[in-house]
Amino acid sequence: MINRIYIVCAFAFCAVTLAACSSSPDQILRGASLPGVAVASVDNSFEPQTVSVVVGQSVIWTNTGRNRHDIKIKKAQSDFGIDQDSFTPLTGTYTYAFSKPGSFVYYCSIHGTAKGKGMAGTVVVSK
Repeated sequence: MINRIYIVCAFAFCAVTLAACSSSPDQILRGASLPGVAVASVDNSFEPQTVSVVVGQSVIWTNTGRNRHDIKIKKAQSDFGIDQDSFTPLTGTYTYAFSKPGSFVYYCSIHGTAKGKGMAGTVVVSK
């Protein structure tokens, strides 16, 4: 009887362990374990202009220039963006983890446009 209990417990433990290690992990957790990708907001440009991340990975913008900037995204995402009062010259930083794959155009509304002209960049997010 006791041997049966041990066998059932061992089987249950193996089943739970295998389920936890399945090949379909949560995409956000996978990207969260990767380091963030840095983008500098220099005077009137983002450097690099295009970056690639996986779902859940962060992009970290730092205002290294002398001017005020903000960050807006072309596609409507209510939780994305930072205003110029918070993104101060030489010290402001903004971090965002993308939760969906796609190509996202972002821009500074002071020095660029939503059409990608002027101070603009792109984040390419893959699975």
